[in-house]
Amino acid sequence: MAEYDALPNIGHGCGHNMIAAAAVGSAVAVSKLLDQIKGTVMVIGTPDEEARGKYAGSKIHLARAGVFRGIDAVLMMHGAVRYSVGGPALAVRDLLIEFKGKTSHAAASPEKGVNALDAAILTYVAVNTLRQHVRRDANVVIHGIIAEGGRASNVIPDRALLKYGVRSSDTSYVQELVEKIKDCARGAAVATGAKVFFGSNMPMYQGIKHNIVLENLVARNLRKLGIRIQDPAEMRRQMPRASTDFGNVTQIVPAVSLSTKICPANTPGHSTAFRDATKTMLGRKELLTASKAMVMSAVELMADKRTLGEMKKRK
Repeated sequence: MAEYDALPNIGHGCGHNMIAAAAVGSAVAVSKLLDQIKGTVMVIGTPDEEARGKYAGSKIHLARAGVFRGIDAVLMMHGAVRYSVGGPALAVRDLLIEFKGKTSHAAASPEKGVNALDAAILTYVAVNTLRQHVRRDANVVIHGIIAEGGRASNVIPDRALLKYGVRSSDTSYVQELVEKIKDCARGAAVATGAKVFFGSNMPMYQGIKHNIVLENLVARNLRKLGIRIQDPAEMRRQMPRASTDFGNVTQIVPAVSLSTKICPANTPGHSTAFRDATKTMLGRKELLTASKAMVMSAVELMADKRTLGEMKKRK
């Protein structure tokens, strides 16, 4: 799977340029062996995992369209600060909250206005208070910004916009949290007299459904290449820290994303440092290592019907 996109003002701060290159390179290598083993290899392009544009969460749209129907396994790599297989992910849902009020002169006639920014601020404070009352076992993350709140200080703002991301390791709990945040906004609308509207820019990203057979297969092939890698079972028990539309693919077909060490352990994701790591000698070297592991795993699944059967039973 060739996941690819970039981040505003940063570029490939998540290494998606490497993901696409590894997918194409691995597929070309496997195709050279198709006269010896029975099978089909496909490269599926999946843009906008970062959910910035109209193709946000494209893997979800592709899945709904049946693109993954009939596919036995999906392989992908992703740049990281260490090698690992089997890492969990948080489900995530975005939420747009728009308040509409009424403009008026902020000094001469404030009583004639309805302040949309006040409604947004009340909502922001209420959501911060909500964080104290969420389930601690559900790895909840709620992050948001006030994206718009007026253009002149002497005009009562008639429009304000908040953008939130709501995450949890419990997919069903995400929707419950979204409703709680909407209640915060509804209360703020009543308090200020503003009208509130809700929207979304992306489909919901689900958590990872682990295929143990496939994850162990990739980990085993990495070890054959001399890579020291943590037991996938230990990775599956770790706290999830990020989200991806790859999770939706794992819900319908055996799939694994191989995290590949391309930079030092203290390098933050979504940064220019991470972007620059994709262009280093280490980044290029480990791109090839990850590609080799994917090729080995794909060939083994095609050639070994027993392993393929065990993997499909676990999906």
